Amino acid sequence: QICKKDPKKIPVFDLILVDEYQDFNERESEFVDMLAQGNEVVIVGDDDQALYGFKRASPSFIRAQYDPGNTHWESFTLRFCSRCTEVMIKYFHSLVARFVPRDPEEHDPTKRRIEKEFICYAPDGEPDSKIDDSRANPKVHLIKSCPVGMIAYKIRKELEKLVESQKVKEVLIIGEARS
Repeated sequence: QICKKDPKKIPVFDLILVDEYQDFNERESEFVDMLAQGNEVVIVGDDDQALYGFKRASPSFIRAQYDPGNTHWESFTLRFCSRCTEVMIKYFHSLVARFVPRDPEEHDPTKRRIEKEFICYAPDGEPDSKIDDSRANPKVHLIKSCPVGMIAYKIRKELEKLVESQKVKEVLIIGEARS
């Protein structure tokens, strides 16, 4: 409120880095906009990872900043992911393709998902590279059109195949209680 009433009181920094911007609410986003009036600001986030709806956070704020029509911000997409294995990135893309509706008539940038194509970046020889994990786990099973009563059966059959083909000794399954 102080900065809103008197813009001369907006603090000045060499650089402001804002992370997880998809979890910002309207007031926090407004504050970042105020800071950007006199500062170099970099915001980072992924609208697919918004988690804090309980505090009225919304991916709409990062979508508005990312929109090409917003000339106050310059947008970039970081396509390379070194935190996930290749199979997880492929699985993410298959889920998005299946469950995220694309409405070509939607003109409101705050309601349009930011389109992105992640690429696994796992160079050989680096200490934390995911390349070995990607090679060891080339498949993730996306079970489609499975009646609820059959889910456990399908998972069991797939696990039996994996145990046999990959000589797996133990398997941990984590899921919500009703499955």
